[in-house]
Amino acid sequence: MSDPLAILFVNMHHGWGGQPSVVLTLAKGLSQRGHRCVVGAPDGSELMSRAAEAGIDVLPGLAFRRGLHPMSIRRDARIIRECVASRGVQIVESNGSQDTWAAALALGARHKRKAPVRLVRWRHNSFPVKSHFLNRRLYGTLIDHVVVSSEGIKPILVEPGIVEESRITVLNPSVDPSRFREEFRSPEARAACRAELGLGDDDLVVAAVGRLAEEKGHDVLFAAAKKVAALVPRARFLIIGKGTIEVELRERARETGLAGTVVFAGFRTDIPRVLSACDVNALTPVSGESFGIVLLEGFCAGIPAVATDVGGVRSVCRDGETGILCPAGDVDSIADAFVKLLSDAELGGQYARNGKRMVEDEFTDERLMENAEALFRRLLASGGDAL
Repeated sequence: MSDPLAILFVNMHHGWGGQPSVVLTLAKGLSQRGHRCVVGAPDGSELMSRAAEAGIDVLPGLAFRRGLHPMSIRRDARIIRECVASRGVQIVESNGSQDTWAAALALGARHKRKAPVRLVRWRHNSFPVKSHFLNRRLYGTLIDHVVVSSEGIKPILVEPGIVEESRITVLNPSVDPSRFREEFRSPEARAACRAELGLGDDDLVVAAVGRLAEEKGHDVLFAAAKKVAALVPRARFLIIGKGTIEVELRERARETGLAGTVVFAGFRTDIPRVLSACDVNALTPVSGESFGIVLLEGFCAGIPAVATDVGGVRSVCRDGETGILCPAGDVDSIADAFVKLLSDAELGGQYARNGKRMVEDEFTDERLMENAEALFRRLLASGGDAL
């Protein structure tokens, strides 16, 4: 049996979303495989709370403040450096901008480190990376290896010359199908959940789970909802999550006459139960999306996907197989897709079953753990260069 690895996961986010979800999944899964894992995130963050609740060691004192705060980033770097030294950390896995810079400052140039420790940067979004001096230094001399969530993210790093393709590995995020229990889909359970959310038994419910942020495309979703409501009066759009534009979105729903069609559910920790009470899963970003974990969750809950073709979303929403993939920002196409699936439960059921088989074949937690562990061991053996 190979020796256990010591891994520090760091993430800048205070709330919940794709990045902290992947971090927690990795830390829990690799801990169960015998590795020594530590999670570092801002004090009071959702990730720190959930990691501690799961029995994973956490690293307190980090801030990962957004913007230029030299003293704060130096303090974060010192905390990370001390953790690496005291716990014999071999892999530091970073996930956002601030935590990556703090980790890079803590470890220094990859070819000059005295200790055998590698910095792995997981890019979870498809926003362009500017090819300026700081990014070239960060990715060229400080980061050992880059992980991306899907093949669609590689070009944004390779084409500008930020990172050589040999230093990029695709690790698809995963989901645990066992969390989506069959009992959640019983008529009684669905009715109870819907009543709690203010939805009726005969409503046709589209779920939209995610941060309330501009790049998530809620404007596009609302415009499509307006068209759908005129054709499918019982259609309801359930907005699940919180974020910086929540007040603006609530006001927009009122102004556009969607107050009875759009339902805001806030932040939920019972996503398997809520999705199981819905009929279609929506993911309509206009930029930034790299994968779409929530679509995998929807398939496990028994509902098909309507999504827009941004970043690596097409690797999950396979058009005509697991759902309907639409051009980003195309309101008419998105509205037509919703109407089609809300009007044809048999087709939606087939897409959902295809999606669940896809999850079980390709996107399980076990598969992610195996691939991540293998990557980390190869990086330590090779020095972090080409694999």
